[in-house]
Amino acid sequence: MENVAIVQAQDAPDAGRYMRTKLTEKERREHIVFFANLFLLFGTMIMLRCLANTRIAVRLLFRRGCKPLLLLNLMQSLTGLIYGVLFLVHRAPRRGIRRGPTPLLGCAAMVAAGSVFLAVSMIAIAALLLDRVLRVSRRSALVGWLGALMILLNAAVGMANYPTTTIHRGHGGQCTFLVNRYWTYSKLLADICTSLLLCTVFFSVLRRTMDAHPGVPAHRALYKEGILYVVAVMIVNFSCTLVVLSRETRAASAHILGLNMVACATIVNFMLLREKRESTSSTADESAMTAGVLGASAGELDLSQASMLPTPVAGPASHTAGSDPFRAMMLHGGEGYDSFSLR
Repeated sequence: MENVAIVQAQDAPDAGRYMRTKLTEKERREHIVFFANLFLLFGTMIMLRCLANTRIAVRLLFRRGCKPLLLLNLMQSLTGLIYGVLFLVHRAPRRGIRRGPTPLLGCAAMVAAGSVFLAVSMIAIAALLLDRVLRVSRRSALVGWLGALMILLNAAVGMANYPTTTIHRGHGGQCTFLVNRYWTYSKLLADICTSLLLCTVFFSVLRRTMDAHPGVPAHRALYKEGILYVVAVMIVNFSCTLVVLSRETRAASAHILGLNMVACATIVNFMLLREKRESTSSTADESAMTAGVLGASAGELDLSQASMLPTPVAGPASHTAGSDPFRAMMLHGGEGYDSFSLR
């Protein structure tokens, strides 16, 4: 815990507009209550969304088996859920007034929990997207090595959040977690590198798909390959990082990053659910195709047995109910009836 710098709010000119301006005591208390309620709302949103993601992760785990990536997805959802619960306990009012944080859940402990959640989420999201990219690139070795470097970069950036986060104590013992600006730049760089790798692979696969199937619409190919999920993760990452870099939102930078990770995890869970539906539909199609092949084999067997029946004789008797020429043609596969016509 000694790596986390703890300073007073009046010594932090970048903690937010309400900390930089001279306010009356009433206005200061109103601002403190406003930001406390805002952070409480952010924590509630993180906890509820992580609860939904945990439910999706458990369902995927039971239906698709204990695969390492699904276990990693469950771990990051559980980490976010635990962090959300701890944050609500940390911010919850006690005895009708907002007092200082409890000794068990102090400011430094919350920074550590948030950093663990951030690091695990960045690693899990990068690994799940890399798995999707490897499958569409047919397990390319180059993509695998570049993806491993991408995961290491995200892991390093995520773990570097804890020693660089600054805690500002306000009046009433409330804490504000400020993310270091240089760390934010490093996260933006990691997001750019990750997005470039993923989009390069996806667009190369898209070009190959469009060359092989010229009639396929581009938007359908994009959706089928899953690039829309990657683009959504890119947009969320860049938007949240740019918001954090703004001086007006530095007081809520840690919470915005938490919402960023939860949003990206939700997008990845939707991608996994879509993959499960695709695998289920492909399994059903294979079963139907197998049943059709078996039915065709049985039909060929019946036709071979029916070929031993006596051949109908052409003439008036061939149009009777007992010797229908259409039935005989179907039984014999159309052999000998090429010149048949109704008179």
